[in-house]
Amino acid sequence: MAAGRAASLGLLDGPAVLPTSLPATMRILLTLAGGFLSFLRQEQQLEIEEQPPARLLLRHGFTETVFDRNYRVVLRGGRVIEKFDAIRCLEVKQVASDESATYWEVRLGRSAGSSLLVGASTDDVEASVAAARISSMVGQPVRLV
Repeated sequence: MAAGRAASLGLLDGPAVLPTSLPATMRILLTLAGGFLSFLRQEQQLEIEEQPPARLLLRHGFTETVFDRNYRVVLRGGRVIEKFDAIRCLEVKQVASDESATYWEVRLGRSAGSSLLVGASTDDVEASVAAARISSMVGQPVRLV
């Protein structure tokens, strides 16, 4: 069936002869693909939203991370992902991607030596402010790595 369609378009007869409607279709497909790639590469940002005095909500893309001072835990999706006692510092790390765009990650430095990504931003000030706000919530210092 595909061969029949290719033959009806004249693609099997010597040099390819493209139908006149194909360039418009290709432009539409390329536009859609470009839009999708822009969505995937969208500028990373961290949004901070304070809630009742003992909670801090941080949004990164579709992910929400909650810092709860009363229970001394970090929540994501309603689940505890870390306890305040296990956090030794907040890390702000500069990262250069393959496309030579630089962004900054905000991470929870754990007492076990590993770190947990909280979010990332293409704006260094935004990442620093987020780290400082989290730092004041958990009571640990900010470190540039």
